[in-house]
Amino acid sequence: MRKEDIKVNEEEAQLLLSSQEHKKKFARWMLFFSIAMVATVISILINYLVFFPWQNPGKVIWQGEQLIAFIICIFLLLSAVVFSIIYFWFTLKVKHDDINQKEKAILAIGFTGGFTDTIGVGSFGVITGLLKGTKAIKDDTKLPGTLNVALGVSALIESALFVGSIQVNIATLLILVIAIICGTFVGSLFVSKIKDQTSIKIIMGVALFFVAILMILTHPQVNVISTSNIGDKTSLMDKPWRIIVGTIVFFFLGMIQSFGIGLYAPAMATLSFLGLQQEVVFPIMACGSALCMLPAAHTFIKRKKYLQQTSNLIMISAIFGVVCSFLLIFVGLQMGAGMDKRTFDIVLKWLAIAVIFYVSISMLVEFYLIKKRQKINKGE
Repeated sequence: MRKEDIKVNEEEAQLLLSSQEHKKKFARWMLFFSIAMVATVISILINYLVFFPWQNPGKVIWQGEQLIAFIICIFLLLSAVVFSIIYFWFTLKVKHDDINQKEKAILAIGFTGGFTDTIGVGSFGVITGLLKGTKAIKDDTKLPGTLNVALGVSALIESALFVGSIQVNIATLLILVIAIICGTFVGSLFVSKIKDQTSIKIIMGVALFFVAILMILTHPQVNVISTSNIGDKTSLMDKPWRIIVGTIVFFFLGMIQSFGIGLYAPAMATLSFLGLQQEVVFPIMACGSALCMLPAAHTFIKRKKYLQQTSNLIMISAIFGVVCSFLLIFVGLQMGAGMDKRTFDIVLKWLAIAVIFYVSISMLVEFYLIKKRQKINKGE
């Protein structure tokens, strides 16, 4: 063995916690996670015992697609629990490299990211901006890993809440999610081979800007272009061309995820143009995003390219953000404010348009800033 290898092994050994310290930290973080899961279970119970019967009078969850949706919901929740237990057990054996973080600020950032992700704004851009704005992250190379590790669990919980509460054709859900996963795998093979990935940002930024304008024209309150008679509002399976187009587009969206392009905005636009209700978009894009995030998180953990303490804090607080957003927006507006299905869909469509404009402008601004930095560096 070389001297360099011996030195690295000694340094790693110094970072390891004693068995007692490890178990103490594991118990502490699992307590926090358990509290977050209690909040999640309460929201699931509110959905199935209160919201579901109110929204679907006469229907029961143990028949047909409702039963399959319930099984998927439980599977997603169990996946979140299993991943978290394994994650905390193994990662807490090592001392955190960001122990001096501002915990309250990070918790607030995680909550905000979970909340905005649930309403379709996304979390990566929001959390990145807040982390940089508060100077909570100094090493940008660990930012992608931190985000993937921190938000995978809350994305699974978000998916479970949506699948359990929003009526969507299960075949449509599974086909589109598989298309996203396959696209992400294929896209990951090309990431390192494309030298100028910023060009993808400007193409998507411009495309989404025009897509948002088209969505305004197709909005029910504008109705210059009508999409209301395309087909089933909760399924793409009624007409072969709808599911074929949806599968192809979602495979492409999975590919561009590998280049740091968010899934939510283009997914909202695609399914809106294909004639689905706006709320049906949420379980599809949440499941696709969550199931792509976990393999990426594993890779970053293995390579130690993430901030441990920051990831842990965001992971827990993002769950509370997801639960609060779901209860306030998806349950509160309909049950509490008495908003009917059509009005709620109209509100979600305007929200989707705002999100797409936001993502488009963010991409164009990011592209401009990258090019500006490149010019400055060349001048030096």
